[in-house]
Amino acid sequence: MTTHLDNRNETTAPLPSANMPSSHQSDTVPDTTQTQPKSSNPFAIGKKPGPIVPKGTIAGHALVLVIAIMSFLAALTVAAVTMISSATRDWQSDIGRGATIQIRQIDGIDIESQIVKAIDIARASKGIEKATALSQSQSSALLEPWLGLDLAFDELPIPRLIELDISDPESVDFIALSTRLQSEVKGAILDNHRFWVERLRSMAETAILIGFTILCLVLAATILTVIFATRSAMAGNQETIAVLHFVGAGNRFIAAEFQQKFFILGLKGSLAGGLIAMLTFFIMQLVLSNEAASAAADQMQALLGVIKLDMEAYIATFILTFIIAILTAITTRLTVIKTLSKLH
Repeated sequence: MTTHLDNRNETTAPLPSANMPSSHQSDTVPDTTQTQPKSSNPFAIGKKPGPIVPKGTIAGHALVLVIAIMSFLAALTVAAVTMISSATRDWQSDIGRGATIQIRQIDGIDIESQIVKAIDIARASKGIEKATALSQSQSSALLEPWLGLDLAFDELPIPRLIELDISDPESVDFIALSTRLQSEVKGAILDNHRFWVERLRSMAETAILIGFTILCLVLAATILTVIFATRSAMAGNQETIAVLHFVGAGNRFIAAEFQQKFFILGLKGSLAGGLIAMLTFFIMQLVLSNEAASAAADQMQALLGVIKLDMEAYIATFILTFIIAILTAITTRLTVIKTLSKLH
């Protein structure tokens, strides 16, 4: 039996070669040479990590401004306390190196002989360098600003005064001197100005206490501002903090990141406020030096003494700027750790 094979001429489409271009192939195979868009994931592999706390935020700029204002007010308070303390030391030194012997006029007693006797007793006392009696006209001139020029001072029983210059206030025995003057000189009264020194010291201590109270209030307001700013920054970065906790970051690590950020903000604000305060001090010194001969300056100097800002005010302001920056960092760290410990 013969089998005949039927050779059919079937037309088959050739297979595309791997080396030959094909329109179909170009439509289905993507072009790998095009640049792929970068991932927006901050934790993507190969991407440089950014800061946990964003930079240049509106809240950050506001915090710098508030800290600058608080630093300026704190610097002014420190300068006022320093100036009062310096003036008080000068007042106490000037008053402590002087005393006065007052001799009242008594009928039948020669006041000039009593003045000579009082001067001899004063010069013989230890620690008294000089004793000078004021004349009748000089004693009357001291009363002219209070009683006027229309009175006949010659008819008034004005006491005579003896000024004492003290070289060493600690070595003078004022009690023994007063007792001897009252027993040997008729109508003699010793005034060692201790009453005025105590009043000046009390006034200065009160002013310094008020200044430190104001400084503490300013620092307390700064701390509260930093606390609110830190909580606001944490609320705005909840997702980042959650991811950090998910990958195993501890509270101290997160607190260190916030602490570093807020320390820089606090340092910027405190330096700005401190520099403005120092510039204000310098301008005040120039104004006071230019108006040194004016009537207002004379009255102020008569009331408060020489008003000047020593180098202590500038040094205290410079130290205060770093104290505020460190206080900002510590407050931020404690706030972050306390807040995270409540959440987790």
